[in-house]
Amino acid sequence: MIEYNDDNSVSKYFKSARLGINSIATLFDRYEKEIPVYDEHVQLADLISNPEAVLPVYTLTGNIFRRGELYIYLKDNSLLPVWDTLDLVLLKCVDQEMLVAGDKYYFVLEDKRELAGVLTHDETHFIITPASEEYDEERLKPGAVLKMYKIMGGLKKEDALREREKKG
Repeated sequence: MIEYNDDNSVSKYFKSARLGINSIATLFDRYEKEIPVYDEHVQLADLISNPEAVLPVYTLTGNIFRRGELYIYLKDNSLLPVWDTLDLVLLKCVDQEMLVAGDKYYFVLEDKRELAGVLTHDETHFIITPASEEYDEERLKPGAVLKMYKIMGGLKKEDALREREKKG
């Protein structure tokens, strides 16, 4: 219902609400972007040290719900039962002061190992606990970590394939 003023003009409040509704589409467009997907054999340490040498194999369109920077294929079963080998995991680079105990992270170490799991920490170490009981807890000194990524979500193998076909 349109609101009118005493002089029969459209209410200022109604105009601003209407403009707000019409601008929702542009709000969502701002959050859509292409998120690179890297091959299952890519080591993130190589991508970090020489980004020009490692190219994505394709991209997926991200939206307001996919707030990440890159997809990688999970190389192990450390995140079972939720994520399995060759599922895509969406990562977002974070600084040490942004880490939150209890969240899932993906750590790239100076020795090029990659670890994924739930973070807890004490005063001197990051403690990574993989979701799968097949893997042991890891205690890392902050100096051994090359880069940290928060796991923002992911796509199961089958869903990733459907998304890729839809895009292509």
